[in-house]
Amino acid sequence: MSKMMFHPFFLMLAHWVNSHLIEEIQYLKVENKILRSKIKGRVIVTAEERTRLLRFGTPLGPRLKDLISIVTYATFRRWVNGRVYKGKKSNVGRPAIPKETRDLIIRIARENAHLGYYKILGELKKLGVKVGRTSIQTIIKSLGIEPSPLRRDSKWTDFILTHMETLIACDFFTKEIWTLRGRVTVYVFFFIELRTRRVHLAGMTRYPKRRWVERRAAEVVKTMHDSGFEPKYLIRDRDGKFSEEFDSIFERNGIKVVKTPAQNPSCNIYAERWVWSVKHECLNYFSVFGKHHLRYIIESYVDYYNRFRPHRSLGNVPISGLPECPTDGVIESVSILGGMFHHYQRKAA
Repeated sequence: MSKMMFHPFFLMLAHWVNSHLIEEIQYLKVENKILRSKIKGRVIVTAEERTRLLRFGTPLGPRLKDLISIVTYATFRRWVNGRVYKGKKSNVGRPAIPKETRDLIIRIARENAHLGYYKILGELKKLGVKVGRTSIQTIIKSLGIEPSPLRRDSKWTDFILTHMETLIACDFFTKEIWTLRGRVTVYVFFFIELRTRRVHLAGMTRYPKRRWVERRAAEVVKTMHDSGFEPKYLIRDRDGKFSEEFDSIFERNGIKVVKTPAQNPSCNIYAERWVWSVKHECLNYFSVFGKHHLRYIIESYVDYYNRFRPHRSLGNVPISGLPECPTDGVIESVSILGGMFHHYQRKAA
């Protein structure tokens, strides 16, 4: 019988079966690793699945270390030793905020629209009331009370939405440029129509004195009137570059000047958003050499912004709307600012 067991045929058959099993196991290991890599996070197994894994994994001993992937080998060993993680169980937590403290927080928030969470926390400290900033935020939000500065700006938002059709805003931004005398700062003055988002570049200078600002403002007002646009309100901040004569220029043309609340740039958000656009879409990619170079870059961007750039707030179309174009023909690309931007159009056959 022993001779039969070691017969060359049986040895060959055993080797053949063993080699095929090894190949199948290798394939399954590779496939398992690929499948495991596609799963994000931890795999949670049920008690029944854990029992099956223990049944077939325990006999493998240390060899399992190179095979297991559903959990770590250390976790499997804890299962073997009967230690199964069942999550944290604790009844300990933060004590509830007393009702009188909640009422006080709500009162302070409603009576002081300019106070944020930390300022409210400071008022409570003065009264000897101990409560965390997160608790204050939770209480205020649970009642639908908007956080500062939104509480303060709600009336301002209503004003913007009501007069959107006839509102314009103005502001400055700066750009560092290189000259023969070194690096200098240039101030760029602009206006924006809130409804259409159309931008009017008023000018740029190293020295934005009041007289210069007044002249540029008068030029922009004339340009708007010539184009048929009749604004009724101008939003501006409290920058010292805006004089009384500056306001008078607009008032003589039937435009009421509305100043934003002090230290609240979010109230001039349309102008601020355009500053973000011109910098992040354009100026940040250029090293500017001289004022003429800067003027060329900004004027090119303003032309692109007003004529070709799709605006998400306007339905993802240009300010002037979708142009009429043929349904067929060669699509051509118009390069702007040396390829920084491209405008695509169909060339009529």
